[in-house]
Amino acid sequence: GLTEATSVVTATDRVAKQLLAITHRVLNDLRQYPWPQLARETYFTLVAGTASYALPSDFDSRIIEAPWNRDNTWPLYGPISADEWQYSKALGNASTFPQQFRLKGYETAQLFIDPTPGTSEAGQVIYYEYQSKNVVRPKLWETNDIYAAGSYTFYNGFYFVTSLGGTTNGTTPLNDVGVNWSYFKTEGVDGPYDKFLADTDECLIDQDLLGLGVQWNYLASKGLPYQHLEAKYNDNVKSTIPKFAGAKTLYLAKRLSVVRGLNVPETIPT
Repeated sequence: GLTEATSVVTATDRVAKQLLAITHRVLNDLRQYPWPQLARETYFTLVAGTASYALPSDFDSRIIEAPWNRDNTWPLYGPISADEWQYSKALGNASTFPQQFRLKGYETAQLFIDPTPGTSEAGQVIYYEYQSKNVVRPKLWETNDIYAAGSYTFYNGFYFVTSLGGTTNGTTPLNDVGVNWSYFKTEGVDGPYDKFLADTDECLIDQDLLGLGVQWNYLASKGLPYQHLEAKYNDNVKSTIPKFAGAKTLYLAKRLSVVRGLNVPETIPT
């Protein structure tokens, strides 16, 4: 029975503003789960004498598995506990291998490595995956499309923003001669895209699931029956993640692991 809004992000209507606020709250709740769509890869280069390194600005909740040093093909051990970190530092960096890491602090450089890289490790590159805050992306870039000043677009995994706007003309944002684009997010640098900034934005998580979450939260805010939709929403959260991610096959027979190098079963036969 609600009037459909012509615009939501810029709406002044009280109901539309409330629905948008509820949408963002549901997005924040949903991104607490390990959605494969939110997994990102980034890297940093070791610098001699530098122990701490910046996390991506869209870093949300976790590093997925261990970071890997691709130059010497060794993983970093961790994240280690505060007790393990203090014990290691008390040894005075007596050990040079394996390198280990810990996340701490509130400043930009929150990923700490021990032992501190020396001149022999300088220039080596560490790659890792993490869960991003970016649950939303702008509409895909297309040629002959009109953009207003301050608009965003998405192409090949990257976020772009334009300060002047215009009509796109080219094959990608990088060679667009109609609109001047700059990177909004490159390898996690610049800013997160964690909410809807335009009506044409798309949710990276299942949009039906998002809509169901908004419905039951809106009904609850009005004192109307909502429990049936909340139960359906919770069930759908549990079933939607496996639909996208699947699960690893466990082998009962001996199998050589490329990562672990162990020719042993991945699970114990019964």
